[in-house]
Amino acid sequence: MTDEPSGGLATDGERDLKAALRQFNADAATTRSGGRTARVGEAVIDAALIELSERGYANIRIDDVAARAGVNKTTIYRRWGSKSRLIATALVERHAEMNPIPDTGDVHADALTLLKEIWESLRAPWVAPLIAEATTQRSIGATDEVRTVLTELLSSRYRHSKSIFERAIARGELPQSANPELLLEAMCGPVYYRGLVVGLPVDDAYLKSVVQLVLSGFSSMLPGHSVQET
Repeated sequence: MTDEPSGGLATDGERDLKAALRQFNADAATTRSGGRTARVGEAVIDAALIELSERGYANIRIDDVAARAGVNKTTIYRRWGSKSRLIATALVERHAEMNPIPDTGDVHADALTLLKEIWESLRAPWVAPLIAEATTQRSIGATDEVRTVLTELLSSRYRHSKSIFERAIARGELPQSANPELLLEAMCGPVYYRGLVVGLPVDDAYLKSVVQLVLSGFSSMLPGHSVQET
């Protein structure tokens, strides 16, 4: 039996997930408004993430999410429309709550905090199953949806994270010629490779060395100025 109602919104997974992300601010505002609607929303989001952590995306059933949250499954379909939209919204909402973009006025401190948050996010119990599922393709039918969830989650964070380096350029900590996208990719690349591809330990000392190496390289293009390690 399928979890998706006939004619549901999940007939086009990518469209569905992108719509979920566009509506995230409205959903978050509803959740914060208080009352039963807020409690139901929080319960369903929590239940969905627990199911994702324990079962993986392909094995999530809306019936199980509803039972864990203590609601009727029609409540979930009425608000989120499909499994894919529910999971996308849950991931983006929880990620935004846990990982605000740092803004201390110091690029080194901001970059180090950001990199720590990114690494912790990749290890989160509700993200790790998606990464494993997308890379091993355990469920061919769910692969496209899983990849879309990951792509939208990471690209959303990517767009906002660039602001750290844009502010640093505006403050004169980095040269005007510095490329914020390249800075972010240069920092994240080694962490992804070491932690996810090779499977080696990623600790604070390693993250700190990556940040210092990348920022020092870019700041060397700024005459008379260098990024000091904190």
